[in-house]
Amino acid sequence: MGLGDDTRGGETPLLRDPAGLNLNVTSVGGGRAADIENRPGKKRNEPPLPRQRRSPAGHYAVRRAVFATAGLLYGAHVTFPGTSGRTVVVDRGGRPGSLSTGWRSTMGISFLWKAAAMVERHRTRVLAVSCAGLFGVNFTFHLIPEQTFRPIYQAWISGIEMKLSENMQSFFCGVLHEARVKAANRYRAFATSVFPPLGAGLPWLPAGCVVGIPASFSYTGSDEQRVQKHSIVIEGKKVPWESEEGEALKRALTLSLEAQKFAVAREVMYLESGGPLIRAAVAPVCLAGTYITGVAIKQLLGIYSKRAFFRGFYNISVAAVGLVVYCLLFDSVSQAVEYSADRKAATISTDYARGGVEFYDKILSQNKIRRTLMGEKGKKIYSPSGNVMPKYGIRTKHAPLTSRRNLIINILNMPQV
Repeated sequence: MGLGDDTRGGETPLLRDPAGLNLNVTSVGGGRAADIENRPGKKRNEPPLPRQRRSPAGHYAVRRAVFATAGLLYGAHVTFPGTSGRTVVVDRGGRPGSLSTGWRSTMGISFLWKAAAMVERHRTRVLAVSCAGLFGVNFTFHLIPEQTFRPIYQAWISGIEMKLSENMQSFFCGVLHEARVKAANRYRAFATSVFPPLGAGLPWLPAGCVVGIPASFSYTGSDEQRVQKHSIVIEGKKVPWESEEGEALKRALTLSLEAQKFAVAREVMYLESGGPLIRAAVAPVCLAGTYITGVAIKQLLGIYSKRAFFRGFYNISVAAVGLVVYCLLFDSVSQAVEYSADRKAATISTDYARGGVEFYDKILSQNKIRRTLMGEKGKKIYSPSGNVMPKYGIRTKHAPLTSRRNLIINILNMPQV
C-alpha cells in the first residue's frame, strides 16, 4: 500500500518501508505535523517473506529515509524512534533538528510561497499599486506644500518666523504680473534661509504653490555693507568679511534687481509648467516599463520553462537594467525641465535675460569661493569653473550652471530679444 491509498474502515493510511514495517501517519492537533509510529504487521493473504538480517545502523538509515520522504510529501515535521530509543525529529529537508525551530522555518517558507503566489495571481493590481505608491512618495511634497515644504525652508530669527517685508511682497507680485501668470493668486511667497529661490506645488491643485525668497534679496548692489550684519558659516567656521574671500563672497551674494527677478521668475516658470509632476512620473513609468518589457522578453524567449536559477538571474538582470535606465532618464528629464524654465524666464524681457546671466555668474562665483574655503572637501564638490561635481561620478540631477548661463547668453544674442 502506498502513500496515495485511501483509508479503509476509518483508519489512517499506512506506509510500508523496505524493512517490512507498517508506518501509521496521524495528524497532530489538526496541524500539518504528523507522527509516524512503527507497528509490526504483515500483508494479508501473502506468505511471509524471508527476514533479512540488518545491522542497527542500516535499519536506522532506511527508516530515516522513509520518514524524511513522508515529511517532504506531507509538508510537515515527522518523528520516529532513534537507535538508542530516543525520539528523532526530521524537518522538511530530511535533516534532524528541533521541532519548534523547524516549524518556524516551515511557516516562513510557506508564507513566502503564498506571497509569491498572490503577487503572481494579482500581478496587474500589484504593479498598479506599486506605481501609485512611487508617484505618491515623490509628489507628496507638492500636494500640501504649506505643511511639508515650507516648515523645512522657512527662515527664523531668534526663534521667531521671519516675515517678508511689504517691499518684497510687492516685488513678488510684480514678477508674477510681468511673467503673465494667469493664476497669480495661487502663488504665495515666504522668507527662506537658503539660496537661490525654490518652490513647491502646482497652481491647479487646491493647495496652490509656495515660493521661498532668500532674505538676502532685500539687498541690492548698493547694500553690500548690510550683508556684513549676517554671519555665514562654512565647514563650522565663520567667514571673515575683511578677508579676500569674504569680500568676494559679499559681492557674489548681492544681486541686482534684474537678477533677483530672473531668479524668482525661473522658479515660477518651473512650477507653472508642471515640473514637479513630470519629475514624479519618471519612477512609476520606469517601473511599469521594466516589468512589461521583462515579461514580454521572458515569454518571447521561453524563459518561463527554464530552470529556476536561470529565471532568477534573468529577473535580477532586468531589475538592474531598469534601475540604470531610471537614473539616466530622471537626470535627463530634470535637466530638460530646468532648461525649459530658464528659457521661459529669459524670454520675458531683455532685462530678465541680462539678469539671468548675472544670476548664474554670481552662483558660479559663490561656488568657487566655497571650493577655496572648504579645502579638499570643496574640490570634491565643486569644479574649478564653479559647477557642482556629478554624484558618484555619473549622476547629474541638475544641468551644469555654465550650460544654463550659456543658454541665456544665446537667447540674449537673438535678434527678437
